[in-house]
Amino acid sequence: LDMSASPAPRERAHADDDLGPISATSALMVSRALEFASVSSADVVYDLGCNDGRVCVAAAVERGARAVGVEIDERACSIARENVTKANVHDLVDIKHT
Repeated sequence: LDMSASPAPRERAHADDDLGPISATSALMVSRALEFASVSSADVVYDLGCNDGRVCVAAAVERGARAVGVEIDERACSIARENVTKANVHDLVDIKHT
């Protein structure tokens, strides 16, 4: 997973209930947040608005934690699922579209 990449484009960018632009979290910040929270393989990490799944994938790869990502944007959800597959953490990470 290339966590330096831009977030997935938003399908809902001009919808009446759009909440604004997406700001992707850098790989360094994701790693530091997981460390700060003392995430371990005994934990489940939830990421609401997971976009490309970078937090969930990092939790699984770096910490062995299970993770659930929830995303409203269908295209971003597909990209997140692809990233889970690329990182081979489908046994630890579940991405849900709402």
